[in-house]
Amino acid sequence: MATEEPTVAVEPAPEPASADPPPEEKEETKPEAKAKKTKEPKPKKVSRPRNPPTHPSYEEVRSETIILILVLIITLILILLQFL
Repeated sequence: MATEEPTVAVEPAPEPASADPPPEEKEETKPEAKAKKTKEPKPKKVSRPRNPPTHPSYEEVRSETIILILVLIITLILILLQFL
């Protein structure tokens, strides 16, 4: 027959006063710590000037094409008129 050993409930002993400063002093140090942690915004990068386009715009190409076609038509008409 096994006998049960009695278990004693032990409450943890209150810890001795720690070396931490009182809560009032902690509150004073928090704003200082926050001030150090805040990051300054980085300056924005200066954008490079855009390179000029290497090809002409659509409107420019279109207008030049129309002029070229008109010149060709007039030239063909003049050539045909010489044979009449």
